[in-house]
Parts: sequence; C-alpha cells; structure tokens
Amino acid sequence: MDRVKPSGIRRFLDKSVSNARRDFNRLIVRDHPFYLVVMGLLTFFSWLVAAPWPKDDLLRDMVAFSYRYDYSKAFVYSPGIPSYDFDIGFDRICGFLYRSLPWADHAWAVHLVQTAAIITYVSALLLSLRRVLGLRWGEAGRGWAWLLIAGLLFAVLSCGGMARVISGRQEVFLAAWAIAACAIPTWWAAVLWVGAGVVLAPCYWLSVVYTPAALMLSRRFGWPRALGSFGVLVLVNVVFWHWYSGGTWLPSLLQLRADIDNRVVGVGEDQPIAILLLDPWFWVIAFAFVAALWRDAPSWLGRQRDLSSIAMVGLIVWFLLPNMVRYEDIVAPLMAIYAARTLRNQVTRWPGGDGSVQGGWLVVKGLAVVLLVFSSLGLSGAPRPRVYRFRHPDRHIVLTPWSSPMYQLLFANPGVQLTPAMELGATTRRVQHMSVRLADGHLTCASLHGLRFTDVYEKSLTTVPPCLHLVGIAGPMRMWAVR
Repeated sequence: MDRVKPSGIRRFLDKSVSNARRDFNRLIVRDHPFYLVVMGLLTFFSWLVAAPWPKDDLLRDMVAFSYRYDYSKAFVYSPGIPSYDFDIGFDRICGFLYRSLPWADHAWAVHLVQTAAIITYVSALLLSLRRVLGLRWGEAGRGWAWLLIAGLLFAVLSCGGMARVISGRQEVFLAAWAIAACAIPTWWAAVLWVGAGVVLAPCYWLSVVYTPAALMLSRRFGWPRALGSFGVLVLVNVVFWHWYSGGTWLPSLLQLRADIDNRVVGVGEDQPIAILLLDPWFWVIAFAFVAALWRDAPSWLGRQRDLSSIAMVGLIVWFLLPNMVRYEDIVAPLMAIYAARTLRNQVTRWPGGDGSVQGGWLVVKGLAVVLLVFSSLGLSGAPRPRVYRFRHPDRHIVLTPWSSPMYQLLFANPGVQLTPAMELGATTRRVQHMSVRLADGHLTCASLHGLRFTDVYEKSLTTVPPCLHLVGIAGPMRMWAVR
C-alpha cells in the first residue's frame, strides 16, 4: 500500500481549514439570521432557567376574570376604581392563558406573556435601528453600523428597559408597536401596523396616548397618509372606550389627576423622568441624541426642512410631558433611533464603514455582547415567591401593604378581596395610611375598628396587636386573622 506523501497531507489539511473557514463565514458572519437564531435560543433557554417573576400588574391581569373584569369587586374601600376594566382586551387574553395553561401553578401562562413581551419589544427596536441605518441582514461589511446598533440596543436595555419589559405589562406591547413605526418598509406593512394598533386599542385604557406614533409614517409615506392613520387610531380608541365604559371613560381620564393627588405616598413608576439621569447608560443615549439634534436643528429653519425629523422629536417630547419614568421604555428607544438615523451618513466615513473592510467580526462580537447581556439581565430577575393560600379565597377581605405582595396574594387566591387598590389614590386615605403604616411595621386594633377586614398580610410588624391571630406563614410573609 502506497504511503501518503507529506505534501498530500498538507494539501488535505489546507483544504479542510479553508472549507471550515468558508462555512464559518457563510453561516456566522454573512448570514446574520442564523447567528441571531443561535443566540436567540441561548437567550431563550437562559430565560427558562431563570424564569424571573413579575411583581405587579401582570399578576392582577391574569385573574381579572375571577371578578368578571370588574376591579371594584377586587379592591375594597376604593371608591375611585370604576366598574369597567381598564385593560379589558389584555385581561381577556391573560385570563384565557391562565385557564388554558394550569401547569406549574399557572406559571407557564405568566412566562408566555413575558416571553412575548421580550420578543416583541427587542425585535421592534432591533428592526427599527436596522431600518434607519439602511442595513440588510446579508451584509458582511458595514461592521461599524452593526456595532452601533449593538451599542444602542445594549444601552436601551441596560438603562431600565429590560426591567420594564420583564414586567409583561400591556404598555410594553404598545411601546413596541410605537417603536415599530420606524421599521415599516411598505405601505401594506403600514396598513398592517395600523391594524395592530386597532387590535391593541382595547388592551389599555390609555392606548390613545401612543397613537401619535403614526406621525412617524410621514417620512416614507407622506403627511396625508400619516395624519389619516393617526385619525383612524384616535377615533377607534375614543369610540371603543366611550362605548365599553358606558360613557365614563372621559370622566375617568379627568379623575386621574385627582387620584394621583390623593396618594399619601409616591409611586415608583410615576417618579420624575429626570431620575433616568442617574443611570450612566441613559447618558450614552442622551449624548447621542443631543449630538444628532445639534446636527439637525439648523436645517429645520431652512426651506428644505425635514418635517418627519421634527415629528419624531415632537413624539419624544410628547412622552416626556407627563414627566413620569414609566415612559422610559419608549423615550429611550426613540432617542436611540433618532440618533442612529442622523448618524447614518456619518457611519460610512468611519474606517471600513463603506464595506471596503469586512466588518464581520464586529458584527459577531457586537451582537454577541448585546444578546449575552440580554440573557444575563433575564437571569437577574427575582424568582417566584412563596404566597399564602386560602381554602376559600372569596370569604376573605385582606389588608396588605401597598407593594408587590398584594399582587402575589391576588394571583394565588383568585376571588379574594383586598386593599389598597392598584391605583393607590383610588383608595380612601384612612386605609392608605393603614397600609403604609403596616409596611412600616405599625398597626393597632383601634385602626381596624369599624372596617370589614378578616385578615392582615404583612412581614414587618414588630408588636402584634391583641386582635390578630397568626394563621400561616409563607416565606417572609405572615397571615393574621382579625378577631
């Protein structure tokens, strides 16, 4: 048998290495969808392992059907809660999932909504950034542009966006819908986008706040179509909520300011949006936005001014006007998209930005950083806590501290009545003070006198009033029966 010559072995190895390099470049560097799928699966499995648990509204939405979608039956001593459901469309979807996915004590239903929120939000942001930078998935060049996308996506998710998205609230889907207006490629896609806005309208009583996003369609399709889309969305929102609420929707909107003023303590999500300035990653987005604004502003005064850019800045200002940090999940992405759109022409002037130098490695490393950080942020969520369960929840009226445990108790005991309400200012001030003092570890039998509470749920009492009797412990929380 003839021996293989060393030169033949060398040729065989060289050819094998060349083929491996070619396949790697084809699958990983040039075909970005393949790489995104791989990283997406890693992210998804990390999410399944971590399974961070929501803290508030999603848990309430899951069991709204137990109260026939009337939260005034769930929250006692809260005359400010109307009899119609603020999130009727979203709550019906959540109720269907809750009843259809009972496994793991309905945790699958919760995680399905959270996963949908993550995929929808991140996809809308990624597609919008890609669109405004004029990139195609198959490009191996333009590495700087891909790295810019990776950096902006990372900054948005790091400055509080991911914590908001994990909550799985209906506002997350509306924010994603508004962001997606920047990614619309054709008029038929715009029609589908408007249709999605119509479908989302019943999901949140303040969904009309997000309808000005339609004005961003003006850049590609002109102002008549953008204004027409905006008008249709506003009309659908107003007509539906006026009809569904029995004519009480507008009075509810006018009452919102009074409810906020009636709170005895502040609410975290309604803190001034300036609190974002404490986050260094928001400074990155703000600096890029201001730089882009500085470059564009002079052109606004000329005859060839770009009205679509003015509309986008106006939309950002619109969401800044309430001065609430709850809108960070749309303010930060819109600022990032505006900065990317303005920097589009500048990117090509960076070394290799015109595609003359292959930027595949920048693509790989940039997207890897973003998606791996995305995974780690999912892992940072708090796990599901232990919660006390009643044998007959509908027979109990519970005083709780105004915090996450009240939502956990509601989810674990559909049919139970408790207070304070989801909108703290809708509850009577007497009960609000009791709840706040309970969170601080103070409660007296005299304060409970004349009220119909059967139980008290807390973890902070230092001195137990004689009218309370311990009936159970769940993690750090204790359930007391009122005698």
